[in-house]
Amino acid sequence: MALFVELIAQKKLGNPFLDKQTSKKINMKTIHYLLLPAFAAISLGAMAQEKTPSDGKVGKAVNKAGNKTAHVAVKATSAIVDKKYDGKTGPDGQTIYINNKSEYYYVNGKGKKIFVTAAQLKDKNK
Repeated sequence: MALFVELIAQKKLGNPFLDKQTSKKINMKTIHYLLLPAFAAISLGAMAQEKTPSDGKVGKAVNKAGNKTAHVAVKATSAIVDKKYDGKTGPDGQTIYINNKSEYYYVNGKGKKIFVTAAQLKDKNK
């Protein structure tokens, strides 16, 4: 494409951008304004195929650190705001909390509260 524009500028090729009504040539600035949206569309399409931040070793480390931070924050908030149920544990030995609506829940590895029924609770082994 650049070679084509350069040959037109050197007048080795006839100008295909000749305006038939006024017989004036379209200048290079106009050509650049016409080509700019095309190049922008191509570059945006290329950017859409890049890897997401969660890909690769660095992305996995960032996700792991974010999950751990969320887990610790929610667990600390639960310990302060809600009551800890000492006699029971979750299905896999998790600490159980009771909120102000008397609902049982535990905090998973990603920092999400997982609500459980009383039937799913297990006795704590001492």
